[in-house]
Amino acid sequence: MSHILGYLSNDDSLTGKAFEEVAQAWSPKSVAGLGLGWMQESRTLERKDPRGDDELDVLAALGGLRSRAIVCRVRGEGEEQSDSDSMHPFRFKSWMGVARTVAPDLEGVREAIEEELPDFIKTNTRGQGLDEVLFHWHLMHLFAQDAFHVARDRPEVSARALGASIVALEERLEGPFERFQVVLMTGRVMLAASVGAPMNVRAWRGIEEEPEEPGAPGSRGRVRKRPYFRGALCVGGEVDGDGWERLEDRSVAWVDADWGVKSERF
Repeated sequence: MSHILGYLSNDDSLTGKAFEEVAQAWSPKSVAGLGLGWMQESRTLERKDPRGDDELDVLAALGGLRSRAIVCRVRGEGEEQSDSDSMHPFRFKSWMGVARTVAPDLEGVREAIEEELPDFIKTNTRGQGLDEVLFHWHLMHLFAQDAFHVARDRPEVSARALGASIVALEERLEGPFERFQVVLMTGRVMLAASVGAPMNVRAWRGIEEEPEEPGAPGSRGRVRKRPYFRGALCVGGEVDGDGWERLEDRSVAWVDADWGVKSERF
């Protein structure tokens, strides 16, 4: 089974601690392929491994990224392998995206979908994968609804445009997706949507950090409180533990200016 993930915070020095906290709740057991995207000094970077490795610790790889904005897609066993250009994550300017897609005959309408993309977006495609076309389709709808450049200040507008892009895809399919999940991000924005599959979110308002150096024998040392830390994590798939909220089916979610995770149905 494949998994997708999006993470956004206000402090890249605490990324490792945040992923340590969710290790018991979410940890992929099978890694047949891995794609990571992250922001660093206003640049979008990526790491893609089409082959994967069951020995790979995905959470350690995520926690080792000194970044405030991360997307990830883990390809599970049985999913068709693709070349690195066709792998997630996909990028366009400051945007990154990952997705999980299961739909009847989506390949049958792919050519028509691709033809609708404006040239300035279409020329950004590098691979042959369907999901890359859909990533650019979502961005086209953000542009068309004036939601691309306002995402930082009005993320709810961009989230609704994302929901509208999914509805428009289903109209071309003449039916709903069996399963569909997507996370789109910049260094300041996280949008997510889910159809037919569980998607869970967690938000932080403060975090505690264990000291790197141990204290006296038998002592844990002094725990450092970080009350100003803010963060949000969105995971496509099941989680186990407290502090999570499951999105309603056919919902879009976004992180607002106060670092709350908001959602509404589309």
